[in-house]
This record gives sequence, C-alpha cells and structure tokens, in this order.
Amino acid sequence: MVELSAGSAVRLLGDTTLDVHICMPGGVGYLTLCFSAPLTGMSRPMEQLCDAIAGSLRWVL
Repeated sequence: MVELSAGSAVRLLGDTTLDVHICMPGGVGYLTLCFSAPLTGMSRPMEQLCDAIAGSLRWVL
C-alpha cells in the first residue's frame, strides 16, 4: 500500500512489470496503471519513471 496524491493505491512490482491500482473517488472501483519493460526488467531508473507517472495522477471533480 502506498499513498499517492490521487489517494490510496496498491503497488505491485514484478520482475518486468509495475502495476498500480488506485481507488477511484466515491469507491466506485479502481484505476489500474500497468507498466512493463520486457527484456531489461524493471531497473531502478525505469521503476522511478513509472512511479513518477503514477504519482502525477490527480482527480478533477
């Protein structure tokens, strides 16, 4: 579990993937962001880039 500006999220890091499941406003479901890096794996710079993208999500109500 991580706290993003968009709210609570579940962050799952695999060998070649990073999935972020973010709870939508009103509890109507989850937005899933899926990042993958086939062949090279999730090296630290790529992982940081994907985290930055997920962290930039904002809800506009």
